[in-house]
Amino acid sequence: MKDLLAEGKFSEAFTRVLDLGDIQVVCDVCRVTEPKLWEIIPTLSNAAVLSLVQQLSLDLSSDVQLKLNWMAACILNLKTDDPSLAPYIPRVLGQVEHNLSSFKSSFDPSQTQAASMVLAVISKYLV
Repeated sequence: MKDLLAEGKFSEAFTRVLDLGDIQVVCDVCRVTEPKLWEIIPTLSNAAVLSLVQQLSLDLSSDVQLKLNWMAACILNLKTDDPSLAPYIPRVLGQVEHNLSSFKSSFDPSQTQAASMVLAVISKYLV
């Protein structure tokens, strides 16, 4: 994974890490690449972006700010007109909304504000 990231092969690195389904490894890659967050997300496939949002939302008991930052950026870059994913987007974002709402009471004020922003962005897609 480190080699792919060092070579700037972000799409391939994220695809591999998402296929593993290990949230800790996903977070490790997000943490390492966070300074380039806004450069990386547009290079990812729409399926990878949606998968990343879904996986990051599953456990919001740790790395909360990191996960919220990545979820917000991913959702803002999600191509909702992608015909291969359009049927799945509302279901995944609905699950993310539920997960965020469930954990929101345990967040500190800055995390609550970030979660509220993510929920606001999600709500525009779920209308």
